[in-house]
Amino acid sequence: MSVVLPEFYYLDHFTDLARALDGHCQSLLAPEHAEFLREFWALPKPAQGLFVRMINRKGLIFRIEDLRYKEIENFEGALDRLRQLGWAREPDARDRAALLDFMNTSQLRQLLIEGGREPAKSLKKADLKAWLERDAELVDPGRFRDDLVVQEKADLIEYLYFLYFGQMQSDLVLYTLSDLGIRKAKEDRGFKPRFESFVQAQAEFFQAREHQRIKRAVRDGSELPPLAHLSTWPPPSSASARALHDDALLLWAGALEKAGDWQGALQILERSVGTSNTERRVRLLFKNGEKERALKMSQELLIRPGSESERLFARDFLDRKNGKKKTSLATDLLKEAPVLALEDAYFRKPERGVRDWYRAQGHTAHYAENFLWAALFGLFFWHELFESEKTQIFNRFERRPSDLIGGEFLANHRAEIEAKLSPLTSSAQVLKLVLHTLAQKYGTKNEIFMWHPSIAALLTDFLKHAEISSVVKMLRTLAQGFDERSSGYPDLLVVQNGEVRFVEVKAEGDKLHAKQLAALEVLKEAGFKAEVCRVEWRRSTEQSYVVVDVETTGGRAGLHRVTEIGAVKIRGGRVVGEFQTLLNPERPIPRSIQHLTGITNDMVKDAPLFQDIVDEFEAFMQGAIFVAHNAAFDYGFIKAEFERTGRNFVKPKACTVTGMRRAYPGLESYSLKNLCRHFSISLDSHHRALCDARAAAELFLLMDPSVKKNPPLENCRSSASAV
Repeated sequence: MSVVLPEFYYLDHFTDLARALDGHCQSLLAPEHAEFLREFWALPKPAQGLFVRMINRKGLIFRIEDLRYKEIENFEGALDRLRQLGWAREPDARDRAALLDFMNTSQLRQLLIEGGREPAKSLKKADLKAWLERDAELVDPGRFRDDLVVQEKADLIEYLYFLYFGQMQSDLVLYTLSDLGIRKAKEDRGFKPRFESFVQAQAEFFQAREHQRIKRAVRDGSELPPLAHLSTWPPPSSASARALHDDALLLWAGALEKAGDWQGALQILERSVGTSNTERRVRLLFKNGEKERALKMSQELLIRPGSESERLFARDFLDRKNGKKKTSLATDLLKEAPVLALEDAYFRKPERGVRDWYRAQGHTAHYAENFLWAALFGLFFWHELFESEKTQIFNRFERRPSDLIGGEFLANHRAEIEAKLSPLTSSAQVLKLVLHTLAQKYGTKNEIFMWHPSIAALLTDFLKHAEISSVVKMLRTLAQGFDERSSGYPDLLVVQNGEVRFVEVKAEGDKLHAKQLAALEVLKEAGFKAEVCRVEWRRSTEQSYVVVDVETTGGRAGLHRVTEIGAVKIRGGRVVGEFQTLLNPERPIPRSIQHLTGITNDMVKDAPLFQDIVDEFEAFMQGAIFVAHNAAFDYGFIKAEFERTGRNFVKPKACTVTGMRRAYPGLESYSLKNLCRHFSISLDSHHRALCDARAAAELFLLMDPSVKKNPPLENCRSSASAV
């Protein structure tokens, strides 16, 4: 059922926000903010509505005709009232750059033509803008006075939105999404201010605005502020402001380093203390010849690290640069890790393969990664996170407490946290509490963890076997800095012989990242077994593989239909069966497709429907792994055909394009035709399903040198019956 929003829904949204600020944030408002709110309340409703329409639209310049919404009565009077207040005005010389952004390509070209210039038709908007920026006299804002209007309160509105949302926000779309039922808002417990003083609010706003500015400049490749601008930045006043501050400086420094100014990048990084920024400083110093400074800084980090990641980085960096070891800690862990050989059907899904291997050995295994720890933390501390009077959620649209950055959550709730953790003597007590919360709160929106049907089984298997001392250490660790310590955890939770262990899965070519190294260390320090498992790929001699090719009426599964299936079954490196049939697609075959495949409408008019052969094909595929050249295409069409019969088609799949790239890197082309030419594989009837399936089967056999190959398959035939 569609939701119809009332005429002035957008005005209701703004007035709700304005009342919250007016009632609770007077101490956070400068005189101009308070004056703005007083003047807003005094405006007639049409003028209020027109102003809110403008601030909710992108940009600061608008066509007057685009603002004539039907619900705004006496539009001219409303616009005049906003002009009298100075909230709207005619364009003038200050708006030249904004006008160029506002105009489209044809309008820019017309300006140049009217100015006696002759722009080439091939010039794009950026080129036309650059020309007009050089010939600024051609851009006369006066010519637009009757057509355009400029909104004048952007900076003020930006600050008011920041007070309410705690972040840079350009519109009130969260209100609209809530009205439409797309994003449910929390029960309205009343708005409360997030800042204690005007000075703090202004300092936080500065950091958020500068972060946004630097991020946009780096993204767009536009001009960055001069280094002298750094002197205007006040020190961050909270952990959240520090995070924005450090991220902005890291982006800024990265852009300067990319441009070749490593000294400027270093000056910027010296103003921040974030882990990534500190590591970057050390690497930048060492790379540019300042080796002694880099080593000294690393030694200081080792003594007083800001985080586990920082400590690991410093130890690893010093060991390698002082000649104690040649390879990194990540490389060493990977080299020392046990190797598990998996069937290549698990290629691109190694975590599933290792999980299934553990289960096949009779052990309990779950996907865990960050989900386990986020769910445990969220459910155990639910009251402190979401329901306490100290909870730092300031409006009904927020789902995540703002004190999770840095150590503020522990500081704000220290007594309650210790009252929960100190009496614990068994993990069964933790399990009882989290399952009780789970039963009460399941499905409640939050931004700590996602609800999932497996959450109860995962937590139960974990807490039934985990040592309480280790669980308590991890809960304390997360409470001390959830934002920093909530990611990087190993892929799998395994319960083996009654003992909990965590397994990070790495396939060929995968790397261990700093966050993952730090998470492994955190788990080990808490008393858990945490390890890395490397995966190598093999092919089982007992496993069946069915190499499939389909011909179709077009390129989109679900929209187009299958006209022919060809399939070759392989086991133990030998072909053990074939399947082929034409199919009636129940629609005409386009002429271009007929020309490509040689399959005509006459050929398929008496062919079976897919539903007529589905049982036979399903039996042929029984227990097999689906293989194809560009497997996603063929698999998608077969799956769609199964769904039309009311059945599911779910198979592990392998792709001969991916496999050949892996087995034979560096070839010029990996198309079926070119691979067959390169390896002298017969392809006499290309774009007929069985011929292509046989050729792909040859490639599949070539992908595994350990399996003894058949003699080459017999030459392709243009037709065959199901086998």
